[in-house]
Amino acid sequence: MPKKLRSPEKIIINGRPLFDIIKDHSLFIESYGKYGTRADLQAADLQMTNIYGADLQGANLSKADLQGADLRETNLQGVDLMGVNLREADLQGTNLREANLQGSKLQGAKLQGANLQRAKLQGADLLRANLLGADFSEADLREANLKGANLQKADLWRANLLGSNLSKAGLQGAYLLEANFQGTDIREANLEGANLKNANLLDTNLQDTNLQEANLQGAKLPETNLQGAYLQGACLKAINLRGADLQRIVFENCDLRLTDLRYSDLRFAKLNSANITGCKLYGAATDNWEIKGIKCDYIFFDEEGKNRYPKDRDFEEGEFELYHSPIPIVEYIFKDGITPLDPFIMDYIAFKLGSENPEYDISLISFEKLGPYPKAKFSVKSEEYIQPAEKDIDKEYQHFEKIENKIDLLSGYLKQVINKPRKLYIKEVKQLTVKAEHVEIHIQNIINNITEIQQIIDKAPKKSFIEKRKEDVQAIIRNAIATLAVTHGPAALSAATSAAKSVIDTVQYLGPELLKQIAPYIDALKTAAGF
Repeated sequence: MPKKLRSPEKIIINGRPLFDIIKDHSLFIESYGKYGTRADLQAADLQMTNIYGADLQGANLSKADLQGADLRETNLQGVDLMGVNLREADLQGTNLREANLQGSKLQGAKLQGANLQRAKLQGADLLRANLLGADFSEADLREANLKGANLQKADLWRANLLGSNLSKAGLQGAYLLEANFQGTDIREANLEGANLKNANLLDTNLQDTNLQEANLQGAKLPETNLQGAYLQGACLKAINLRGADLQRIVFENCDLRLTDLRYSDLRFAKLNSANITGCKLYGAATDNWEIKGIKCDYIFFDEEGKNRYPKDRDFEEGEFELYHSPIPIVEYIFKDGITPLDPFIMDYIAFKLGSENPEYDISLISFEKLGPYPKAKFSVKSEEYIQPAEKDIDKEYQHFEKIENKIDLLSGYLKQVINKPRKLYIKEVKQLTVKAEHVEIHIQNIINNITEIQQIIDKAPKKSFIEKRKEDVQAIIRNAIATLAVTHGPAALSAATSAAKSVIDTVQYLGPELLKQIAPYIDALKTAAGF
C-alpha cells in the first residue's frame, strides 16, 4: 500500500508552514523580487510531501530530502539540486530545464514527460527511473547511471552520455540524433526503432543490444562491440564499420548501402535480404556468412574503395549471392587419429558417394589438424545435404574399418587415380603429362607452389588483410605441407590433391590485391593437381 503524502500546510520549516513559504516564493517570482520572499528550503526534510504544481524556480533546495515527494508539474527550472535525494519522487511533467542535478539520487523516480533540456546530470543515479517521453536534449549525462531506465520515446538530441551506463535500458523509439555515446555501456538495451542518426558510438558496448529497425545512418561505430546485437531491418547506410567484429550478428533486411566494411569480421553473420550496394569489402572475413536474397548492384573490393565492381554494369538479381555464398561443409573428425591411408580412403568415399548420390555434388577439399583431432572436410551442393552426407561418410568409413583387405578393395580405384593423366608445372612454364611412375615429381611441384604462396603472404604488409585471416591461411598451409611431408605411397597423391584444394579454397579470402600476387602460383597449383 503506497504511503500517504504529507500536506504542505502541516510541514513547518523555520517556524513557517511550507504552504506559506511556497506561496510567498511564487509571489516573489511573479513580481520579479518586488514582493514576497525567495524560498529557503536548504536541507529541509520534504520526504513524501505533496508539492504538486508549485513554482520553485530560483528556490534554495540544496541538500534537501525529496524522496518520494510529489513534484508533478512543478517548476524547478535552473534550480540547484546537486546531490539531492529524489529517490522514487514523482516528477512527471516537471520543468527541470537547465537544473543542476549533478550527483543527484533519482533511483526509481518518475520523470515521464519531464523537461530536462540542457540539465546537468553528470554522475546522477537514474537506476530504473521512468523517463518515458522525457526531454533530455543537449543535457549533460556524463557518467550517469541509467541502467534499466525506461527511456522509450525520450528525446536525447545532442545529449552527452559519455561513459554512462545504459545497460538493459529501454530506448524504443527514442530520438538520439547526434547524441554522444562514446565509451557508453548499452549492453542488452532495447533500441528498437530508435533514431541514432549521426550519433557518436565510438568504443561503445552494444553487445546483445536490440537495434531492430533502428536508424544508424552516419553514426560513428569504430571499435564498437556489436557482438550478439540484433540489427534486423536497421539502417546502417554510409557508416564506418572498418575492422569491426561483426561475427554472428543479424543484419537481415538491413540497409548497408555505402557502408565501409573493410577488414571487418563477418564470419557467421546473417545478411539475408540486406542491401549492400556500394559497400567496401576489401579484406573482410566472410566465412559462413548467410546472404540469401541479398541485394547488391555493385561493390568495392579494392583497398582504397574507389574501383567499382562490376565496372560497367550492375550485378544481375541473385548474381552476387550465387558467387559469394559459402560452400556448405561436412566435417569428419578422426578421434582416434589418422593413418597414411585415410586421405586416400576419404577420397574414395567422396568418389563413391558422388557416384551413388550425384545430388550431393560432394568433394573432399582438405585435411586439417587445427584443433585436438584431425578432420577431413567435404563440400556439398547445399545445406540440406550436410546431415545425410555426414551419415553416409561415417557409414562408409566404419565399413572400411571392419575390412581386412582394404588395399584389394581400393585397388581398382587406385589404378584409375594413378593412371589418370596429370599436368606438371615447371618454372620454365612447360606443360607436361605425368605418368604414374612420375607421381613424386607432381607432389613436389604442389609443395613448391604452396611454399611460394606461403612466402608471399609472409611478406605482405599487415594492412593487406585481417590478421585473423592471415593466421587461418598460414595454419592451413603449414598443415598441408606437414601432411605431405609424412605421407608416402599411393596415399600421397590423394593427400597432395587435398592439400592443393584446401589452399586454393582458403586464399580466396585474402583480398584482390594479394590474390593478384599469388595468382600465377594458384594457376600452377590447379594445373599440378589436375583441377
